[in-house]
Amino acid sequence: MKRILRGLAALSALASVSVLLTVPVQAQSITDPNQWIVKGGVSLPREGTPNRVSNAWLTGGLEYQAGNPNGQRVSSIEALYTTAKDDIQEEFAFPVSVKYSMLSLMYNYRIRDVNQSGIAAGNVLFYGAGVGAQAIWAKIEDENSSANSFDDNRLFGGANVFIGYEVGANLQVEAKYQLVFGKVQDQRMDTLQLLFGFRF
Repeated sequence: MKRILRGLAALSALASVSVLLTVPVQAQSITDPNQWIVKGGVSLPREGTPNRVSNAWLTGGLEYQAGNPNGQRVSSIEALYTTAKDDIQEEFAFPVSVKYSMLSLMYNYRIRDVNQSGIAAGNVLFYGAGVGAQAIWAKIEDENSSANSFDDNRLFGGANVFIGYEVGANLQVEAKYQLVFGKVQDQRMDTLQLLFGFRF
């Protein structure tokens, strides 16, 4: 756990420096409005045990957009937390409690299309990609067999690609594919995320 937290702290510091280096001198200050986006939605696991626990994990988080949030090209830092828990039996003799949680910290680069007025704000398509880290917690509790129980915490590199649409000045919808560079108990942890966002 400490190793994961130290890794996330180091990545956060590096990503923050990267964002600051990409912001021009004339950019908006950190106190300017509409640079934060609160997000909520579901994540759809790709396969295996994660999918059997739940085919729609709850997901929520925040994204901070550096510089001018209405620019055509915007850098951002995003943190998303995803979790699911249920009892499953398919591969066990008795039902067991399974829980997965994932925290992603990403440095994203977003490109907006310009609208009919020639500006990149309000009712526009956006797309982009990001890189960062994925912290994953996986836990299985089998009261009938300690051999089936485990508590596994991992930190992997990760990446994402996304596309979405901004509705007016504050709302957005987004589809994002999270790619995890590793496996937990031989299970891939990639997810497709469907998210709603509100800028403030």
